[in-house]
Amino acid sequence: MVKKNVIKPRFIKQTNGFTSKYNTGTFYCHLYSKLFGGRILGANNPHIDNVQFIPDIVKETDKERTYTEVKSVSTRTSRTMCEVKQFKNYLEKAFEDMYHTKKTINSDYAFFRYSDRVESKKFSELKLSELREELSERTKGVIITPLNLTIMILLNSQKVSLYRTEPKLKETKRTKREYWRVPGSLIQNLGDYPFETINRMGNESRYDENTIEKLFLKSGIQYERYVIDNAYCGRTKIQPFVVTRFFNKEPERLEKKLKFYHPRIFENILKINN
Repeated sequence: MVKKNVIKPRFIKQTNGFTSKYNTGTFYCHLYSKLFGGRILGANNPHIDNVQFIPDIVKETDKERTYTEVKSVSTRTSRTMCEVKQFKNYLEKAFEDMYHTKKTINSDYAFFRYSDRVESKKFSELKLSELREELSERTKGVIITPLNLTIMILLNSQKVSLYRTEPKLKETKRTKREYWRVPGSLIQNLGDYPFETINRMGNESRYDENTIEKLFLKSGIQYERYVIDNAYCGRTKIQPFVVTRFFNKEPERLEKKLKFYHPRIFENILKINN
């Protein structure tokens, strides 16, 4: 008998789009942690402000340490936003650990694709029981990308400045932040046509093929694909969905390259002050 992977995410009361987004993220953080392991950090508090490094999930073994950011990609909006400051924090922490530990350091992004086309209501108008059922029914798949592939994704995404309004514990705060707007079609294509999409990303970026290979070892990126058919949210079965997990064939060699090109990746490639 196949063991069930059961999640019981703690949702907060739905009052607006912010709480709906938080609950959706909480659902997928718990699902990722249950399927792939790791301790949930970032999804525990809806009032966290990204002034420090707070990954969604941390997984530690004797040989590896993996930080994971979980993103949800709606098929309706067909994009997800990756905050520049947040990704900078991931990079800084990854490089800091590379210099100070003998463990292999991984910094992954997990993009969950889901459909939020509800015929009569918006997701923010659903009761919590309805939200659980909708997410369980409408999850399409997850694409997991290591650090070098995530950087390539961002190089093929538009950088924008947006005002973000967030309810805090005692007040509503409105701040201007920089994001990469990652196209949902790019994430979907990585799931459907992995190698073809990676090659096209390298060719269509503003850097030549040799530079992309030298910095990110594009030719060493591999992937595996399989179906999850034993996940449940409480008693509700999560419909089968496809996992596409990318990984690096030579992680130690990639780590050496990332450390060597550390300043260049920050300032010249991603245009982030280090």
